[in-house]
Parts: sequence; structure tokens; C-alpha cells
Amino acid sequence: MRIERWNQSVEKLLKQRNGFLVISLGLMIANIMLGLMLFGKNERVIIVPAYMKQNVWSEGSLVSESYIEEMALFFSKLMLDTTPDSHGYRKDVILRYVAPQHYHDVEKRLISDAERMKKEGVTTVFAPKEIIVDVKGLKAEIVGVLTKYIAGSRMGQSKEIYEIEFGYSGGIFMLKNFKSK
Repeated sequence: MRIERWNQSVEKLLKQRNGFLVISLGLMIANIMLGLMLFGKNERVIIVPAYMKQNVWSEGSLVSESYIEEMALFFSKLMLDTTPDSHGYRKDVILRYVAPQHYHDVEKRLISDAERMKKEGVTTVFAPKEIIVDVKGLKAEIVGVLTKYIAGSRMGQSKEIYEIEFGYSGGIFMLKNFKSK
């Protein structure tokens, strides 16, 4: 009688063990599958700084069109709305965002612009009218009106087109080039 009862207990324990083993294996397979799915998934980060007017996002190596547009507007204001007195500060802000391989070229250009502005006493104001974005090339063309002032007197106004080229690597958005077309 005792042996029979003991055998029933052993059978019951074996069934419980096998049930828990099946459940544990299922959970382990589910964890492995979730881990593998995370490696293939890009995370989308929604960015809404205070100065931006629209939502922007980045996902893996891609950024939204609105992000390129907002950053083009930001850099065009820094580069083109300037006075001889404010140019030094603006130069420092711009250089924080420049890609390392383009840093010295952009720095030389900003220094020469500052020297020219101080020598001539030029102040510029840029009014953007249109921004054309190339998402795949990480570029933007800004069309607008550039107004120049010398010693407080308006000297002229002209329609200008500027091209801004960006780089994006490791979640960092960088300025590569800013030129007049």
C-alpha cells in the first residue's frame, strides 16, 4: 500500500515537473524571440524642442522632413540674421553643430565673414520664403530675401537661394555645408 501511494506521489511530481518544464521552455523561447526582434527594430524618437513649430522624429538613420526643415531654418537664421557685434556668438553656436570633417572649412568661412562684416559695418537680415527638403540627401534649399544694412542704412535687398547639407550619424544631426547657390 505504501509503495503504491509512493509511486502515485512520484508520478504526480513528475507530471508537475514536466508541466513546469514545458512552461519554462515556452517562456525562454518567447524571451529569445523578443530579444531577436529588438535587434532588428529601430526606435523612433519624437523630438519637440521649444523653438520648433512642428513635431520631428528620427528613426535609425532616418530623420523626418520636418526635422530637416526646422534645422535648415534654425541655421539660416544663425548664419544670415547677423550683425558685426553678434557674429562671434553666432559663430560659436554654429560650430557646436558642425560635423568634425567639415569643422575647419566652416570655421574659416565664418571667421572671414566676421572680418568682412566688421570692416564694412554690414548687418544682414534674411526672410525665408520657401524651404525645399531632400530627405534622402539630408539637404535643404532655402529661398528668401536677404536685406543688407550698412551703418543702419538699408543698402539693398536680393532674392537668394542657399543650400544647407547635413549629416546624421549615431543620433547626432550635424551641419556639413552652407552655401549660396
